[in-house]
Amino acid sequence: MNDGGGGIAVTGGSISEIINTTISDNRANGAAGILITDEGRIDAIKNSTISGNISTITGPGGISAQAPDTLGLIESTILANNSCPDSGCSPDIIGNAMSENHNLIGAVDYPAQTNIVPGTPNANQTFAGTLVEPIVLTLDDLGSYGGPTETVPPLLGPVFSNGVNNDGLRFDQRGPGFPRETFGYTDIGAFQTQRAGDDGEEDDENGPCRDCGDDGGEYGGSPFGFPPPLPPAPLPAPALDVTISKPQPTTKDCNDALPPENLEATHEAPKPAAPEGFIETPTGCSLAKSKEPRASSLWLWLFLGLVWVRRLKLKGSCS
Repeated sequence: MNDGGGGIAVTGGSISEIINTTISDNRANGAAGILITDEGRIDAIKNSTISGNISTITGPGGISAQAPDTLGLIESTILANNSCPDSGCSPDIIGNAMSENHNLIGAVDYPAQTNIVPGTPNANQTFAGTLVEPIVLTLDDLGSYGGPTETVPPLLGPVFSNGVNNDGLRFDQRGPGFPRETFGYTDIGAFQTQRAGDDGEEDDENGPCRDCGDDGGEYGGSPFGFPPPLPPAPLPAPALDVTISKPQPTTKDCNDALPPENLEATHEAPKPAAPEGFIETPTGCSLAKSKEPRASSLWLWLFLGLVWVRRLKLKGSCS
């Protein structure tokens, strides 16, 4: 254990970039992950994972940039699950970054100890929690999950497909067989989730094992990886000029709906409104009122009635 910079200490000169790198499980009295003094500088940290580093006395477990302009760009990097001894300390970073984008930072003390603005994500597409509400990120242990160097696979958190690959890297930290992009998507950090069907090799249809590491382990196919893009939605079917006609009633339908004796049933097509003198029925039959009795018939009945009355009077007079 040393006084600072358990993983990397830049006390003079500069490092142009740290890329596709895991810095994990370091312990130091301060700045267990990366220490940058006022005489040092790191121009860029890209596509890397800085986690599980423990500061035992003071300072952050992750990165400590002790002077302005000593830390340049932080991009597509996990900076989380680091720790420091004091309850009010900033565990992941102390110091300013000249620029940053597409990172996952567990907790920042903004603006007191860094210029990185919290957000889920913030304007730079970085997921950054606070000391009160840190971002929960589940990582596996540092170990061999394929390739020549140890890595830390992410298990759960907003790292999947939220990174960028601006340097056009072909592989993640593990090297050949582990493409840096999966179906065009890049994870934040040094470890890329692999999915069956894309090994990053245009000339190899099948490629190496994509759902496991070279060591036969279970990693390379996290269930939280981003699925391949969905196929385009089918075009809507063209509208058809179809007219659906209501079945017309039959003569039997009309007969089944016969009205009282003073109405006659007729078979006619349904109409918006029955004309005057008709009654519309539910079956579509129109019922026409029967014709009024003829005048000659009334006179006939009146004549017969008078004859019958006269006969009664004659019969009465004879008796």
